[in-house]
Amino acid sequence: METHQTLNRQEYSQHHKAEFLIIILGIFLLPFIRFSLSNIPVVADKDLLVVVVSVGVLMAWLLGRLVDNKISFPRSSILYGLGLIWLTQLLASAFSVNPAVSFAGTLFSPDSFIFFSSLFIIALISSLVFQSLSRVVMLYLAFYAGVFMVFIVQSIGLFSGVDFWGLFSTAPLSLLGGWYDLAVLFGLALLIALVFVEYFPSGAFFRRMGWLAIIVSILGLIYINFTLLWWFIGVISLILIFFPCKSKFAITPTIIVVISLLCIFLGRAGGPIQNLMDKLGPVPVDVRPSWQGTYGIAIQSLKEYPLLGVGPGLFSREWVKYKDRSVNSTAYWDVDFNNGVGYIPSQIVSSGLLGALAWFIFLVILAKQGFRALITLFNKNPREIYFLAITVAMLYLWTSLLIYSVGPVILMFTFIFTGLFVAYKVFNGTTNSITISFSIYPKLKMPFTFLIVVLGLIGIAVGYGRFENYRALRALNQSFDFETKGNVPEAINTVNKAISYDGRDVYHRHASDMYFSAFTRASSVLSSGNEEEIRTIAGYFGSAVFEAQKAISYDPTNYLNYLKLGNVYESVVSVKISGAYDEAKVAYQKSFYLNPNSPAIPYVLARLEVIDNNVPKAIEYLNQSLSIKPNYSPARYFLGLAYLKMDKQDLALVELENAFKLDPDNNELKEIIGNVKVRSTNFAR
Repeated sequence: METHQTLNRQEYSQHHKAEFLIIILGIFLLPFIRFSLSNIPVVADKDLLVVVVSVGVLMAWLLGRLVDNKISFPRSSILYGLGLIWLTQLLASAFSVNPAVSFAGTLFSPDSFIFFSSLFIIALISSLVFQSLSRVVMLYLAFYAGVFMVFIVQSIGLFSGVDFWGLFSTAPLSLLGGWYDLAVLFGLALLIALVFVEYFPSGAFFRRMGWLAIIVSILGLIYINFTLLWWFIGVISLILIFFPCKSKFAITPTIIVVISLLCIFLGRAGGPIQNLMDKLGPVPVDVRPSWQGTYGIAIQSLKEYPLLGVGPGLFSREWVKYKDRSVNSTAYWDVDFNNGVGYIPSQIVSSGLLGALAWFIFLVILAKQGFRALITLFNKNPREIYFLAITVAMLYLWTSLLIYSVGPVILMFTFIFTGLFVAYKVFNGTTNSITISFSIYPKLKMPFTFLIVVLGLIGIAVGYGRFENYRALRALNQSFDFETKGNVPEAINTVNKAISYDGRDVYHRHASDMYFSAFTRASSVLSSGNEEEIRTIAGYFGSAVFEAQKAISYDPTNYLNYLKLGNVYESVVSVKISGAYDEAKVAYQKSFYLNPNSPAIPYVLARLEVIDNNVPKAIEYLNQSLSIKPNYSPARYFLGLAYLKMDKQDLALVELENAFKLDPDNNELKEIIGNVKVRSTNFAR
């Protein structure tokens, strides 16, 4: 049934042309492309393009197999390892606490079953497409063309003030989505160029281009100043120093090692490089959980979901439940991180011990084959320069996934270079392929054709669904614009359009906001006894409740959905709407159950109790809020007001002064403190 062979190079140069062109175009466009001129997050554009590329190459490959009447795959343990991870992702999504989120994910995070499947398809087909040296050369050209475009656009945007695609209208952002993603990209370009410069003969095109790439990459890396990446680049450059090369002394890797060390020590906070970069312009801060924080989340999460984890795309749910409360003393206390310290460490939370085992097996296989390839090049003159560059790039990218939570661009490049590594092993004869010919086994043709049709339909459905997701994001963005302009009816119309494209909870929450805004506006101009206006207002309120409930229905694990429902009900407690207080309190308590480390939720519970004239209970909630975050100024302020309401002026003055220390620009608070002191003085007299 199966024949095992090394595929003929000439034959492969004529196959997979459509897949090759799609991947090359994707590699070139992905780093800098933007589909929209609006404020849609950059990562959404990249997510869409990755899925489009994967669906495109899958459809082209399926049609090609019908024409060729055969199917072929490399016999690669690396691909088997990726397949094992894909299987654990499937199981983790199926048994997730919220399968809808785990399968479909969001356009803001690359952690979902659909996105990983897209990456797996790209890696698999890349291993088939690039079994030709000329195609590998074209890939490098497309890659560097994209990198140079990124450097040009980023430089113009950062230093000239010209706004590209809304990226530089306020603070500089990365064309890749994440600021450190940009550093990883420049690091990749630098290391590949380092191999080209060190091993290609003088005058070779790739050697000349390599020098340009090294200069561009170093400038970009110095500006971004990602210290951990400089360590990594320095180590890899140090290893390359000991490779046999065209000269007795590896000059270029040595220079990179020296530059890396200088940037590590001079780029520290308060150092010369950091001070210079601050003068050139504001440098964004890319914040993520620490190794210790990620480990703590993983340990706690595995106690509840040991085998398959909480599910892909749901790291933030575990973060808000189990984060160390010391985080609340930082400026990022209210950030719900979607990933941990790195992409791969976060997968332990998402897919549990089974997923962690699959990742461990894959990484062991990858490291074994990658370092074996490097050792082979140690023992002979490195004629296969392209293979060396591919190997270095692959090991660098997978290590980056260990130390940093990368976005869609770096993930796609990682899987493409992994596919290239497998393809090159087939090309040089160290890996065989499995080929099934349906002319030899005609009975397999019918079931295979059926499978092709099914996979094709799934691919079309996924691609169409991703386009609908993107249309929903655009509609949401338009709704925000209408809201800013005060045009609430149009804001409602556009967010309902978004919901028709995509039923995720974020759209229902915004719809609830818009209906609530319409409710408050209509209530403020209500004519006495006008029944039609009363029905309209009641309709707005009912719609606000309904949309909040729909958000909960889509994702009952997201505390924000319950918080939204509580806010809507709280708004009518003061007018004694029957059941409103109970509904608000239940929603807030459920929200606090899902996010017990937020000081904001006990604060809104205290606010609810004050509206219901239960000040002692409000004080209990405010003290609970302050036990979670002692420097939470709204709770200090509100606690002082609550003590005033109970005529405990001494306690009130203490809390109000503490609140003023936390918020010294609050003139209203300053005035209240002055009034309390005057009243205390008069009372003493």
